[in-house]
Amino acid sequence: MNHKQKINRHMRPILSGIKAWIEKEKNPKWEKAWSEFKVEAKNLHTGRQYQGSNVFGIGVDMWINNYELPYYMTYNNVKYTKGAKFINYDATLQGIPALYWGTKCNGCNKELPSTFLTQGDRGNCECEIGTTTRPNIKVHTIYNVGLIEGVEIPSSEEFIQSDDVIIQAEDIVKNYINKPSIRHDGKGRAFYTPSEDRIRLPKKETFYTVGDYYSTLFHELVHSTGHKSRLNRELETINHFGDNVYAQEELVAEMGNAMLCAVSDIHSTAENSTAYVKNWLSTLENDMSILYKAITKAEKAVNYITNK
Repeated sequence: MNHKQKINRHMRPILSGIKAWIEKEKNPKWEKAWSEFKVEAKNLHTGRQYQGSNVFGIGVDMWINNYELPYYMTYNNVKYTKGAKFINYDATLQGIPALYWGTKCNGCNKELPSTFLTQGDRGNCECEIGTTTRPNIKVHTIYNVGLIEGVEIPSSEEFIQSDDVIIQAEDIVKNYINKPSIRHDGKGRAFYTPSEDRIRLPKKETFYTVGDYYSTLFHELVHSTGHKSRLNRELETINHFGDNVYAQEELVAEMGNAMLCAVSDIHSTAENSTAYVKNWLSTLENDMSILYKAITKAEKAVNYITNK
């Protein structure tokens, strides 16, 4: 199975979940997939935090199955954890595929440890330090802890969130280092101008809710991370409203906005997300890598804004 096939295997159930979500929800929003994700989704056995498209897949899985906690384990995690077992046979069929990105040595074909890129640790590979490497993608099936018994679950107190969502939202904006200038003179429009590195918004009092204001601001902040001085998504190549590059950048911005809304517990009444989801559905079905790339870019943007 090549890399594209592995990514498609990972993204297919996510896309199926999105379709089910659209059929059930009157006003589906991307942030719904992150609404359960107010703490980092982790592997309960290793404590490792899931990232990128795995986060979105977990969010969709939690919504569809009404899982309460964002903790997951692989089949082998369950097998080798003392006292742990699946609640029944059907539970073993309800996992979701998760991607794991690793590295292999081109010299001996051995897998390199996760510390290789940061510490230069080649593990049991005895090739010379300068030997080239290549990406290595694995697909693991992971299971929510709601399908497993006999494991110790962290205290629910760890999931208590602050009620002061405005402070949380303002902290996100405040902590965005090297952020663009923000002016409230958009005269009814919200937009980011790369050439000026400036966000323009309508006045705060013109928004229906506080949530609508911050959701709009987050969307434009995500756009701004694409500036050449930041993550450089080559925004200057966007020629006009409606072209394919523009549409993909909008998808990144809307998904990044959804992540930031979930982190700060912001809820918006705006229906923009519904349009993005529905308009992109047929395109995503034809090329699931678009969704994968958008999630990856959106997460990078959010990490940049929140200084992670």
